[in-house]
Amino acid sequence: MRKILCFVGVFACVTVGWAEERQVALVEAVAPVYPPIAAYTATSGDVKVKLMVDRTGSVTTASIVEGNKLLSAAALDAARRWRFSTSDEGKEATIVFSFRILPKGTSESELAVRFRPPLGIEVRRMVPEATTNSDPAADPPKRKAK
Repeated sequence: MRKILCFVGVFACVTVGWAEERQVALVEAVAPVYPPIAAYTATSGDVKVKLMVDRTGSVTTASIVEGNKLLSAAALDAARRWRFSTSDEGKEATIVFSFRILPKGTSESELAVRFRPPLGIEVRRMVPEATTNSDPAADPPKRKAK
């Protein structure tokens, strides 16, 4: 029984070492802009974007793995602008963009973008106040009380 456990332990170490070799090092990250329509509709959630990174560290292709359609375009646009360390060969990476709606009255510091190593980012926003467009000149005249 002990021999099996030791073998599993060695296999796990080899797998972890192999996974670390394949990871790319992040050099520059760009936060997405929270889409206004998603903010107004209080839409939140995670968007996973799969990237192919070339030898120079530039993103060559980016595609949505999963996520809400209202949030996906902003995540994809930001992901294409990320930069990674150079390598001898192209690499693959998956970024997780988390879009979060916070309650009204949340402080500015709490609304700041949060980077989640190694390849995650959280964008926060409050639901905007509803506004109405009115032209005071277009309002009917007020009647004077007699």
